[in-house]
This record gives sequence, C-alpha cells and structure tokens, in this order.
Amino acid sequence: MGNVNLKTDSKLPWWKLVIGILVALLIMVAAQLFSQFAAIPADLLKLPVVVAIVCQAVAYVVLAFLGQKLLIEKFFKIPIDSIRIKKPGIKMICIITAVLLPAIVIAIYMMMPGEWTTLTLSNGEKIRIVVGALIFQSIAAGIVEELTFRGVIFGLLEKKTNTVAAAVIPSVIFGMIHFSKGMSLVSFIQLVIAGTFVGVMFSSICAYTDNFWNNALVHACWNATTFGIMHIDTAPSGEALYTYVLKTKSMLITGGDFGIESSIIAIMAYAVVIVVYVLFIRKKKRDVAKN
Repeated sequence: MGNVNLKTDSKLPWWKLVIGILVALLIMVAAQLFSQFAAIPADLLKLPVVVAIVCQAVAYVVLAFLGQKLLIEKFFKIPIDSIRIKKPGIKMICIITAVLLPAIVIAIYMMMPGEWTTLTLSNGEKIRIVVGALIFQSIAAGIVEELTFRGVIFGLLEKKTNTVAAAVIPSVIFGMIHFSKGMSLVSFIQLVIAGTFVGVMFSSICAYTDNFWNNALVHACWNATTFGIMHIDTAPSGEALYTYVLKTKSMLITGGDFGIESSIIAIMAYAVVIVVYVLFIRKKKRDVAKN
C-alpha cells in the first residue's frame, strides 16, 4: 500500500509500542466489561430492555474513546487525530461498500441449497435480540474494534514501520482474538486467514479515507448482516430471528466453526474490496505527487 498519510517515527521505541498495543487491547476489553454497569439503572427502574442495551452500548463506545485518547495523548504524547481518529466524516464510496459487501455475499449464499428457519419467541425476546445485535454487536462493537485496531494499533505501527506491516500485524491479531472455545484447528486456521483479510480490508479503507469512521461504518454494516435479524449457518441459530440453513457441509463454504465470515466466499469478497481500495490509494498518491 505504501505510506499514504502518516509520517514514520523511527524514534518511537519498540518497547513503548508493544506496551501501548497491549494497553489498547486491555482498554477495549475493560470498556466492554465496565459498560455492563451502565445497564444497571435501567434494570433497577424496570425500564424496557432496549434502554438498558442502548445505555450499555453508549457506555462501551464512550469508555473506549476516553481510554484510547488518554493512551495516545498522555503515554505517546501525540494528537489522537494524527492516527486517523477524527470527527466523523463518511465518504460516499464507503457507504456503497458498506451496502454492497454484505449484499453480494448474502446473494451468493441465497443461490445455494438451503432452507429458512424461524425462532419462536415472544415479541419482547425478538426486540431484545434485534436491538442487541444492531445497537451493541454491530454499531458499538464495530466502532470500538475499529477504534482500537485500525485507529490506535494500525496508526502506531504505521508510524514505526510502514502501511503494509501496520495493516497485516493487527489484522492477524484481530483474527486470533475471535477464537472461541471448542473451535477445531482447521477452523482456527481458516479464521486467522479470514481475520487477516478482513483486517487488511478495513485498514485499506482507513488508509484511503484518512478517517477510521469509514471502516467503522463498513464493519458495523457487515456485523449487522450476521447477528440478530438473519443468520446463515449449517444449523438454526438461537441468536437470530431467521436462519438460512445451508445444506452443504463444506468448511470452505460454511466457514467452519466460526461461520460464513471466515468462508472462502467472504475471503474473496474481502480481497476484492482490498484491491479496489489499494487502487484508490495509488491514484490518491499519484494525484498528490502531481500537486
């Protein structure tokens, strides 16, 4: 990709960089844990579950922002906007990407043999699942994960190394932290490969737009297609209103234990987006060079 916007800082010690990355990950985890306390007042007041979920989601994002801001500006002593953490500024191409990426992947799966299943739940349970999936797992999680990985970690590594290394290293970590108990070795390998591709994809978007909010939007929309309302898997999901149950058992198609996000279809989609944004980045560099 080549360095697009950030200046390298060879004086940044490796020990400080490693500590900073570990602290950034801890801040993300701590923000999620402590955000649960924000839902307690709503529960005590017996307010609708939607209120509790929204309170927790807002707390998650706010705590993560405050923590990462302190880390960057106090520990590293650099402006937070120097690593692409800026005020929201969404580019139209990213809105198009956020819509087309999941739409095309889902359309491909809809052409495969399978059948729809529906959860039999009360209206209250349906609302809890949908709101939790859209507000917390999609929007809040998408923002916080991109803030941490493509904002802080990608930005700091890019200052020390280069854009390519900075994109790949946190992307591998991103894939590995999504490991879950009981996952087979093959599924884990598949997950790391897919996680690396999707991480590089988000990094490419971030590098081109110079603002992490764009990849956060794509991330949130991608999450929204795999949680809550609908799900694609080899068995009915208890966390989605509708599941398209695939008849194939091929791990390349199903994504193994992690699901379709680590399937060959999703990986190919990530790769196409990467190529598109790398071309955008190269054009941007040529335009800058002309001026």
